[in-house]
This record gives sequence, C-alpha cells and structure tokens, in this order.
Amino acid sequence: MAKEKETGNVAEGPDTGPVQELPAGADKAEKPLPAEAMETTEAEAQPAEKAAEPEKPMPKSQENTEQEPAGKTGQKKSRQSPKAFLEKNLVPITAIICVAIAIIAMGTFFGPEEGKVDDFWNDDVPDPVDTGQLRMIIVSSDKCPGCHIGSSLRVLFEANDVNYAIIEYEEKTVDGAGLIQALGIEKLPAFIIEEDSLTNSMLVETKERGKQPIKDVLNSYVAKGKGSLGEGIFVFPEMFLDDLQHSNILLGDACGNEENLMIHLFLDPYDPHTIKRSKDIETAMEFLTAEPDLNVSFRYSYLPTYSTGLAQAYLNAFGGNPATVKDNIEGAARYLVCANDNGVENFVDMQRAIYSTYCEIEWETIQGSDVTSLWECGDSNHFGFFLDADELIEATERAGVENDIDFGLCLYTVENRFVAMKELADGIGIDRTPTALINCQYEVPITNMLAALCLVDEKYGFCKQY
Repeated sequence: MAKEKETGNVAEGPDTGPVQELPAGADKAEKPLPAEAMETTEAEAQPAEKAAEPEKPMPKSQENTEQEPAGKTGQKKSRQSPKAFLEKNLVPITAIICVAIAIIAMGTFFGPEEGKVDDFWNDDVPDPVDTGQLRMIIVSSDKCPGCHIGSSLRVLFEANDVNYAIIEYEEKTVDGAGLIQALGIEKLPAFIIEEDSLTNSMLVETKERGKQPIKDVLNSYVAKGKGSLGEGIFVFPEMFLDDLQHSNILLGDACGNEENLMIHLFLDPYDPHTIKRSKDIETAMEFLTAEPDLNVSFRYSYLPTYSTGLAQAYLNAFGGNPATVKDNIEGAARYLVCANDNGVENFVDMQRAIYSTYCEIEWETIQGSDVTSLWECGDSNHFGFFLDADELIEATERAGVENDIDFGLCLYTVENRFVAMKELADGIGIDRTPTALINCQYEVPITNMLAALCLVDEKYGFCKQY
C-alpha cells in the first residue's frame, strides 16, 4: 500500500485532472519524506501592476520686482501698481496653477509608483547569470520566528541540490514593508523568486513526471493558485509541500484576540488525514476549553477535499444522481457541524461515533487515547463508503447528542453555511485538510495549533512545553 503524505488532503476544484478511483484504504504509518514537487502544468503569466512615483514639481513663488539698469541718474524705476501687475501676469500665473493642479490630480488618480523588486537587491548577492544560482528574496515575520528557515520551498531546493542565494527582510523594515505593498503580499513568509535566475539545469523530482525544470514546476504551482507570477517575479507563501509542519501568517484583519480566540477547523470527515489527526483535534479542543480565563470559539468548517473524489468514484462505480450522492457525502459533515454548535463535548463524541462506524472500531476503544485503529481505518470494510442516514442517526444516539428541534433545524439549514465556509477557505487560500485558522491570523496544520497559539500569547499554561 502506498504511503500517504502527512500534509493533508488538497481541496479539489472544477479542473482537478482525471477522476479518482474508488479509494482502497489509508496508510498504516507515515513518516517525514523528502519534499516533492507537485505535478507540472502550464501556467499563464499574470502581469503585476507597477508604476513609477513621479516627482511632483512645485512652482516656486518669485518676487516680481523689476529694477531699471543704472543710467546717468542711477535711480530705480518706480514699482508697478497691483492692478497693473495682475493685468500683466494673470494668464501665466493661471497657467502655472492649472499645470500644478493637473500634476497633483494625476498623482492621486494613478497612485504613487511602487519600486521594482530589483531595487531591493544589494551587492551581497551576485548576479545569478554569473553564478548559476536561483535568486530569492524572503520576507518574514517576527510573529513566526524561524518559519521561513525551514520552509517547504527551501527544503525542496535543498533536497534537489538547487543552488540558491537569498536576501531576507522582516515585514516591519522599510524594505520588507515596501515589498509587501509593491507585490500585494497577503501571507508571510513570502518567497520572491526572480524568473530570469532559473535555468533548465535546475531540476526537481516530481510525483508523476520524474525530474522537471524548476521553472516548469513553479509555473504549475501558479496554475494551481498557490502563488503568482508577474513581470518575471514568482511570489509564493508557505505551500506545505512536504511532510513537515509549517505555518503562514495572514496580514489581514484579525477576527479574535488573546482573550477571545476564534478557531476555524477546516476538515473533511472522510479525508484519511483528518481521520488520523482526529485525536489531535480532540486534544487541542480539550486543552483550550480547560484553560482558565480563556474564551474560545471553535468553528467546524467543512472543506471537501477527499470527499469530492470519493463522490465521483462512487458515481463511477454505482451510478446514480450526482446531487443525491453529494447530499449523502455531506451527511457526516452536517452532523458534525450541528454537534459542534452544541459544544466541544458533543462534537468530540459525535466524531468518535462516526469514526467508530466508518473505521469499524469498538466504541470503548475509540474513546481511549490509542490512535492505531484510526491510522488503520483504510483496512475497514466500510472505508470509502459514506455513512447513510440510518447510520448517522445511530451515531447521534451513541454519542448522546440530543436530537431535538434545534438540532433538526440545524441539519436542515446547515448546507447554506457550507457555501460561506468554502468562500472563506478560497479567500484565504486554504486548500487542504486538516487545517486550523487561528484568529484569522495563523494558518497552521492541526498538529501545530497549540504551538501557534503560543505565538499569539505565550501566557497560556500549555505554552511551557513549546
């Protein structure tokens, strides 16, 4: 059985390639693997907006005093009257004022010109044409110290012996802030790669096509929406390419604070990675709800990654109405969202009840701390076949969740919330499960959630172990 990467499953859009086969199972064990690039596809360059900040000449006011050349008498010519001065100079003055207003208006309309990325290079990094090096700028954040050092992109380069030179800027420096503004960067760390520094001799190993030029591989990431390319500059956030744990810092507005945490959990109940990490999810939720003086809100955010392919595989194998199959696939997510609305304890028990059936695990066993049975869920006879309505009702009873009018109303209307959940994920660029979004600031794998919270505020009791 092929090993799965621990990076989580990636959300699928309308152009996801060939239809998946009906899944056969999940891995029994995983360990960190060398970084691998994703499948290469052709990408279209997206020109970035750039402008030059023109100097805005300001007309100088000059004193208009004329002096007659000294003659025999050596006397000065008398001053003009104000009326005579205006009659003589009104047209030139008006013209100067109009030109000045036009220049100011153009600057306001078109905006200041942003510096080119070349402006941020310095003499410490030699010309890549002479050295054969990939040239890259990294913009990092002190909110996530070290995140840029162990990034999956650098791991990818180093694993494939791609020689590169870097300059690093912190977001609060003048240069760091200038790059963020000039390139529209929304996540840190950001990796800015000069396209002209990439050569055909720089090869990286890909899953499907063996060794490929790194330029083609980076273009494939852009085509998949993981980064951008404009005027010869690639810009990427952390892309979670390997089996290690990384984090992204979002530069937008926060949606919580140190005392009132809001944590969105982007999950797919049928994703093998979500199943394997379900105990980590439970542990983090229990840790945080037990933390004194902390108000935390968990938002179960359904993100169909594995489920999309599972639905298509089911249709290929058994046929049926696509809308009905989609509705059935989403059943488990509906029950989990509505159980979560009733509190952490209800969510944890519902998740255990669902996986007890899906993975064929004894109820007593799944309530313990052993994760072996969850990691072996792929060996279950039920794996790959979604839970039907009767099984979900039975899971609700086993979990002790009260199936009252409010719960029923939630089940009936929750699909409307799925749209907002997907829009939030798309807007931020989250495309894999399981992922946690903390205060709309930290995008982290589930296993990094507690460590990321200690970056928000290290006063939490559990932070001493991070």
